[in-house]
Amino acid sequence: MIKSMWKKKPQTQSNITIKPPLVPTQYPSGVAVFDGVNTYFIKNNKKYRIISERALQSWGFKVWYGSPESLSKIVLGGILAFRDGSVIKDVSNGKIYLVVNGLKQHITTPDFFTKFGIDPGYIIEVSAKEAELHKNGEPIN
Repeated sequence: MIKSMWKKKPQTQSNITIKPPLVPTQYPSGVAVFDGVNTYFIKNNKKYRIISERALQSWGFKVWYGSPESLSKIVLGGILAFRDGSVIKDVSNGKIYLVVNGLKQHITTPDFFTKFGIDPGYIIEVSAKEAELHKNGEPIN
């Protein structure tokens, strides 16, 4: 079960509501910020929209609460897909890939999982749109 960071309300701690900043904020590199609609990874004063909750799960980021206003002065740098080392399955065609250096490498043999000790239960099912964010690499035979 994936813990959802996409639709949570602000957390409370000791009866104090944690409210996101409502003014442009200088977030440090290396954090993920949820603005109420999208989650962004911040790096070098740019924000990278995380394509989906599944992609967010692959990175394992702890997510900070923000707002559209808090991110308004940060330039969009692009889209962040799946972390290297992720094993993804495109549900539109059933193909399974390993993400390496940002490329998706089609796994063409079931021996891959036993050879490298990878539990097939860790495969992340993704949409065609999510899979297409990674260019094709060399197949794994």
